Order: sequence, then C-alpha cells, then structure tokens
Amino acid sequence: MDNRLISHSDTASHTFGSFMRMKREEKGISLRSFAKELQITAAYLSDVENGNRPAPKSRLNTICDKLCLTQEDRATFFDLAALTCGNHYEDINPYLTQNEAARIALRKARDAGLSDSWWQEIISQIDEITTNQILGGKKLFLKSMKSQQMSNL
Repeated sequence: MDNRLISHSDTASHTFGSFMRMKREEKGISLRSFAKELQITAAYLSDVENGNRPAPKSRLNTICDKLCLTQEDRATFFDLAALTCGNHYEDINPYLTQNEAARIALRKARDAGLSDSWWQEIISQIDEITTNQILGGKKLFLKSMKSQQMSNL
C-alpha cells in the first residue's frame, strides 16, 4: 500500500471533477450512464466534473464503489472532494466523531506543528501494527516519537 500523503502537486494536477472524469473514462463509462447510475442528471454530473459544483457529499461512497477505486485512489478522491466541500473529509469524519483519542491526538499534533515526515513515521508504525496483528495477533506499541522526532520540528 502506498502511504504517501497527498502533496500540493497532486491536488494541483487534478480537481475533484477532473479526477472523477479521468477515472470514469478509464472505466469506459459514459457521462449519461454514470449519471443514471448515480441517480442524478447528466447536466449536474457535467457541472461537477467541470468544477462548477461541489462534490456531491451524499454520493461519494457510491461513486468510489462504482468506479472500483483503489485504496490510494479513494484517498485522493476524498481529499479532492474535501477541497470542494470546505475541507470536510467525508470518509474519516465518522471515525473522528466516534474516537475521542483520535481527535485529541490530531489536535496535539496540530498544536505541536508536527511535520509530514513525522506523520510518515506514524503511518509506517500503524502499518507495522496492522501487519503484525494479521500475521499473528502480536501487539506492538508505538515507539516514543517525542524524543526522536521533536528535534525535527
């Protein structure tokens, strides 16, 4: 799995609409048939793809499913959608709403001004934990990042 963070160049090279259009066209799906599948008008879908309307929040998961997006493309899709929706991340908001510790951790990271390299290390450790749980149920604990990474701030 590619754990890279979305960079400004990634979001600059695509808008939500252009990314969705590219993925739709890669699948050989016409605008009209895709609009019909999503139960919206072709004119509305065209407006979304051309950047004249924001991402349709209520249909984001359906769009991902119908386009069979990879996990990496789903992340890009939701990041680009958030840019059109006032940075409201539809895919992770329910998780943040239900997990107080995640909200606290993100606020502490924000307040500390932690760098992307710090987050890449956390992502690697989460992957290691997940892999270890899948392979044998072993429990790993996050390494103490404070002493190692505070110097990188």
